[in-house]
Amino acid sequence: VAPRVELDSLGNLIEQPDHLVQSGVVPKGPSKTRFEQIFSQGQRIRGEVCSIIFLPGTGLVGIGTSRKIGGKPRRNFVKRRMRAAIVEAGLDLQSLDCVFMVGTRGVSESYELLSKDVESALKKALAAN
Repeated sequence: VAPRVELDSLGNLIEQPDHLVQSGVVPKGPSKTRFEQIFSQGQRIRGEVCSIIFLPGTGLVGIGTSRKIGGKPRRNFVKRRMRAAIVEAGLDLQSLDCVFMVGTRGVSESYELLSKDVESALKKALAAN
């Protein structure tokens, strides 16, 4: 089980201490080549707010956002919310490399719905793997 992470009212991580990154709690992103491989060859699970695309792997987690969300700052905000939801789910992703794709609903939906959607998608992906 992952240690509890503090979130602000918008669902953003307040801080990411180095020990969380080193312990694997904050997932590392895939290289561009691996990201494209996961995206093109992976299995897909569609949720209410996001989709997860995954392949067996080593625990790499990438997050992609639609340009319809807006400019870079807005897309980065959505990525931070997704990253916080992934950490909060506390599931062991060491057997999967996955990419989360977030559309426009990722901005407008509550953090609670986003978090539940991420957790259920990850559980389905782990069960399918």
